[in-house]
Amino acid sequence: MISCLLILACVLTMGAVGTTSAVAQPAAQPAVCATPAYVHVRPLPNGAATYRWETDAVPGTATTLRVDVPPEGDFVLYVAVGGGGLKPTSRPVWDIYEAGKPVGRMEGNPAGTDCGAPDRTYGIVGGEGDTYLIKASYSTGNSGRTITGQNHVTISYV
Repeated sequence: MISCLLILACVLTMGAVGTTSAVAQPAAQPAVCATPAYVHVRPLPNGAATYRWETDAVPGTATTLRVDVPPEGDFVLYVAVGGGGLKPTSRPVWDIYEAGKPVGRMEGNPAGTDCGAPDRTYGIVGGEGDTYLIKASYSTGNSGRTITGQNHVTISYV
């Protein structure tokens, strides 16, 4: 006679002798990183960071950042780029586009064994009317995915 309890385990019994059988499952792989993968761009000195996560859409929608250009002309916006939950030793990158054409790249620091890529600072020069789209690409630590061309931030110099 076979009896099942909560559909989780079945016990096969034959008279007074009982036998239990189970199929061994492979051990789950431990997570390499404490968090899902993400990257950030943070305007300096005290701007709010914008984040993109591995679960966000690709290409997705970029966050718009407006930069007021002084009357003297061009302005340098300093940003810190970094991330977490990244494949150890991998480097996140942010490609910069103007009018759909690549014009630059910001390369992050490599992720350590803790899956974190420490901040790295870049200056982005712009004049009134300039607009740049920044797209992130990175390797995730836990899911093993490669995210390519994820829209991160649009910088509009006004």
